[in-house]
Amino acid sequence: MTTPSFDRIAPGLYALSTRAESGLPDYWAGYAASTDDALGDQATLAETWADVGGLYLFLDSAPADPDGFLAALRALLPRLSPRGWLRLLWLANPNAPAQAWTTQGIDALPATPGEPAGPWRSVRDARFQLGSYAVAVGGGAVLTAGADAIAVTDPRLAFSAPGGVYPATGGAGSLPLSGAHLGGLTFPVAAHQGETGAGDDPDRLGVMLRYGEVEAASPTAAVSIVDMPLLQQTNAVTFTLSVSFDPLTPLRPERTALTFDGGAETPPVFTFAQRTDTGHPTQVTPLAANGALPGARLSFGRTPLFHAPEAASAAYVYHLAPDGQFALSAPEAAGGQGARMILGTSGAECVVLPDDEGSILLFRGNGAAYVPPVTPDAPAGEVERVLLTDLGTTAHATVLPATPGGPGRDYLAQPLRSPLFDAESAPAAGFLSYLAMVAARLPALHDSLESPPPAWPMGVYARIPPAAIDTADRIEAAALAPRRRQAIGLPEARPADSPAAAVPAALVSGRGEGAGDAPLGVTPNGLIAVLTPDRNAWAGMLFANMPRSATQRLSLTAVGPPFQAALQANQVFTVVSNVDTFMGGSSVAYQLTADTALARLAQAGVPPAEAQAITQALAAQTPPYPLFPTEAAFDAVVAAPAGDYLAQAQDAAGLLRADIEGWTFQLSPRSWRTDPLSPTLMLIKYCARPITDLAQDPAAWGWSAAARSPEGSLAPTLGVLEGIIRRARLKAVDPDTPEGDPLALFYHEVLDNPRWNGVLVLNAPVDFAGMPEALRFLAAGVDQARFFAHHVGFSVTPYTPRDGVIDLGQTAAFGLIDYNDPDDLVASTTIPFGFKTLAMRVRFDNARVVDFSAQAELMVNRLFGSWLAKADRARGNNLILDGSYQRVGGQPSYAFTLLGDNVYQTDGAALVGIDVRDCRMDTAAAPVDGTLTANFTLSGRLTFLAIPGFDLFSYGPGEAGLEGYLSFQGLVVSMAFPLSDPADQTFSAGEAAIAFDSGPGASLARPESLAANFPLRLQGLVAAPDLSAPGEPPTGATPESLGFTSISAPLTQTPLAAPWYGLALGLDMGTLGDLSGAIGLDITLLAAWGPEASGGEPTVYLGLKLGMTNAINGSLPLQGVLKLGFRSFQFETYRDGEDRLAYLLRLRRFALSVLAWSFPPGNNEVLLFGAPGNPRAALGWYAAYAKEDSEETKSLPPTGTGTGTGTGTRTIARSRPDPARLARAGRRTPPVV
Repeated sequence: MTTPSFDRIAPGLYALSTRAESGLPDYWAGYAASTDDALGDQATLAETWADVGGLYLFLDSAPADPDGFLAALRALLPRLSPRGWLRLLWLANPNAPAQAWTTQGIDALPATPGEPAGPWRSVRDARFQLGSYAVAVGGGAVLTAGADAIAVTDPRLAFSAPGGVYPATGGAGSLPLSGAHLGGLTFPVAAHQGETGAGDDPDRLGVMLRYGEVEAASPTAAVSIVDMPLLQQTNAVTFTLSVSFDPLTPLRPERTALTFDGGAETPPVFTFAQRTDTGHPTQVTPLAANGALPGARLSFGRTPLFHAPEAASAAYVYHLAPDGQFALSAPEAAGGQGARMILGTSGAECVVLPDDEGSILLFRGNGAAYVPPVTPDAPAGEVERVLLTDLGTTAHATVLPATPGGPGRDYLAQPLRSPLFDAESAPAAGFLSYLAMVAARLPALHDSLESPPPAWPMGVYARIPPAAIDTADRIEAAALAPRRRQAIGLPEARPADSPAAAVPAALVSGRGEGAGDAPLGVTPNGLIAVLTPDRNAWAGMLFANMPRSATQRLSLTAVGPPFQAALQANQVFTVVSNVDTFMGGSSVAYQLTADTALARLAQAGVPPAEAQAITQALAAQTPPYPLFPTEAAFDAVVAAPAGDYLAQAQDAAGLLRADIEGWTFQLSPRSWRTDPLSPTLMLIKYCARPITDLAQDPAAWGWSAAARSPEGSLAPTLGVLEGIIRRARLKAVDPDTPEGDPLALFYHEVLDNPRWNGVLVLNAPVDFAGMPEALRFLAAGVDQARFFAHHVGFSVTPYTPRDGVIDLGQTAAFGLIDYNDPDDLVASTTIPFGFKTLAMRVRFDNARVVDFSAQAELMVNRLFGSWLAKADRARGNNLILDGSYQRVGGQPSYAFTLLGDNVYQTDGAALVGIDVRDCRMDTAAAPVDGTLTANFTLSGRLTFLAIPGFDLFSYGPGEAGLEGYLSFQGLVVSMAFPLSDPADQTFSAGEAAIAFDSGPGASLARPESLAANFPLRLQGLVAAPDLSAPGEPPTGATPESLGFTSISAPLTQTPLAAPWYGLALGLDMGTLGDLSGAIGLDITLLAAWGPEASGGEPTVYLGLKLGMTNAINGSLPLQGVLKLGFRSFQFETYRDGEDRLAYLLRLRRFALSVLAWSFPPGNNEVLLFGAPGNPRAALGWYAAYAKEDSEETKSLPPTGTGTGTGTGTRTIARSRPDPARLARAGRRTPPVV
């Protein structure tokens, strides 16, 4: 016992020598003497007691200016006690101005006038109020100074509670002046288990846990309060509570509490309102203090009635909550494996109470118990601020072993809506067994008992009123469960080489082989846990089963302590954006195969040398190219050969790929997008709150480190997540949004749906090489920085227990690709072709494509060597391709339709127009050396210039509004692009392979054209591209190098150099008869043009060659030295009797020759023309002969070979050609010398 004394610190002001024993560093107690010189430098308790007019002071902090404080106090005393009777004063804020002081006191006078050293008596009632609680000292109470305390004797000394008044036992109490309760009123009260009929004492005292949150709809920010009654006495024992009440610190359990009598022979036993997972009650019994563990007591907590920005401005209600240690048991639940006391709203989260040893339930008062509103400008990630703050307080708790040094209690936790069930042992057919998982081990009780372990908030729901159930459930999910999980911490880490930590090979097989070899746990929401062999930890997480896909199982192949802790929380919500942190606590499988390794490495950007070294290292393994279950295993083999390209190799080999009907999403974390505006996020949700709510409450996120930037901030992840939600919400609430809009559906069905649970990947990468073959060409036209899946999600995986084995069904996978880049390509005279994907929207549901639309454009600036301009300039020089899909045989089939009118015009060429009417797309089945080729096959109509007097090209606009045309097919524009960089496009045009259909109904020739008036057969296109390098003079084939000779005709001709193009027109004249072995006599005409005008006129060329392979210099070998030849060829036109333009091909100097002799002598000519009445289909001909020495015109009888049509004898006069016609006729040099 310490004898108190008073030491002078200023004239008339004394400090109590024992004030430090309060345990509060700032607490101060002392005495203000009646006058400055009433006492000496030091005074005893007896001396101060006899000082009439002085008063005892109890302050919450020491006065910084003792003289100033005393002067202000003496100035205030007449207002506090006009008669000067104030004897005991409790004062808060002594260093503030006097008007800000808070005071409570007791007025007293000596009981016997003139004998101040004796007892004093209070002159009026004093009531120390705390909400509906109070300590009352009645008027007339006797105050007596003892050795170290002031005794209070008063039959009306009592503790008032909401349910009744508890008078001091024997009417005696004290005010200690030393020890831990210095300056507080203390006295015992007796609890009689409701003997007065007023109810159970814990209920009368208001013993509970209490939490509060702001009502969402309250305009005054009123707080919804949830009371959780805790205790009901089970044995009929009167027990004593020792009241200690410090008016200055009523919320500190060590200063203000109702303490159970730890020495009671028969302590009270209480039914604790928290039950076991089997519904049995638990019991608690008060224990005495032990080391740093305080004895069982009841302390005060507070709850604001309205939200307030700071504690000092709030109005409160108060309650009593347990504090200190209680023995904990579940006597009715003993079953050999220990009882499991639930901690939340269900048995999914509980603590194991072993049967063979006792447990302690340790309460800690002043725990945060107020769920504050989340303000829009609040900093993200402040755990206490977001989850719980001490604007409201109640008791937190933890469970300890009763024996110091013993092991901590096992903490079992699983998602409330997704607990694990045993996939191997079922109690009956069609059933599964609940699988209890140890999520963590609670702290043990140290031998030294020097420091109690941390406590956590718990909800006790057995006795809450029905009206509070919804609020209680919301508080549990939003605050208590996540805060409890954070405080409890992580499970113990297992050594990587521990057999218990081995990863089953079946987990990463992707094909389901050996699935029965690994212990599994399944949840109602489809989450499948692959367990370690001891079944106490996670070896992996299988969140999707896709039996129709190339990769049938989507698995995370390692679950480290932080990830396991997050997955086993009662309310699971984890956001992953930091790949390095995530891969430190998890992994995926990796594999490259012999047939795909080099292509995948090249696509990922690994140089050839490193790629070759990696494949060699993989091939050297046993077996070659093995499946690596974790990243660590893959890196051990690949890191050295990959060198600086390990990240790219990881990108290429990650096996977390989701395949939905040919669309592949690369979900392996090392392949995730890192663009700060649209990084990949993975959300794992198994809780009862919607994502829209959780996104605003980052403190409820499990394993928050996985969502933080390398700098430790949650802000980047929050910004991306909130942006996605905001855009989807805008779509959902916009009345103009069409029904079935994918973003609106996503918002309603996933983001704002508290019942949706599963794994959601936002901004997911799309594997270009894994797109459907018919659509891979679209990859070349996208902006890779903007092309990704808006989301890919995996919700319910159905399963069926069958003979102790779990059969997994198809996971309900869904997703959306929503790409949009609407700006058209701009026409150019330097780039022949271009390609761009303008838009692509693909929606997936139930692991199927349910909607597809796309739009792309092929820019065509040059064809047939000519620079083009589209007649309709609205979309530039672009062919707009509109994509859609339909199901054929249960599989999606994609098709593209060419939109609009697509007529291109040249600038001065004989080919004046190209009308593209269809475009078919074909993509190579597989890339070659990492390069993929796509072909755009065009079909449509060509139109040509009409040359007056000799319509060589025949097809195109004519007189009287005639719109002639030549139908074509098979004009292939090829686009090649590397998968590693699809924007690097290389184009080529295959004009030479074009096919024509000149038949009736397919093409339309002009009435006076060559094709309409001469029996020619359109054989195809002759193309002579420019083979020179850019900037070099043109090189390439000429008509002459291809065997053609320019022939005269009534049109202007120009020699051609590459590039040039021509229509090959065949003329069949039958055979040469038996002498030639029936060799066909064919003539090929070449109607050629150049891509550019010359001198303002189109560049045109008319050529001819004999079509037989054994034609030599215009001579046709018949037998041996016998030959048939022509000296020259000439095309002419004339008007027939009906004034229709007709065409005549003259073959000059026809003769048979033997060595140097030819006959008949003279001029022999053959004239070919369209047969009268059917000039387009049948060939008519004449033969004429004239002696060399005679000017007379002689006639020959009709003769000929083949299928020509004889028309009788016709006399042809020799004459010189008209000079004007000669000017237009082109070359005159005969082809045969």
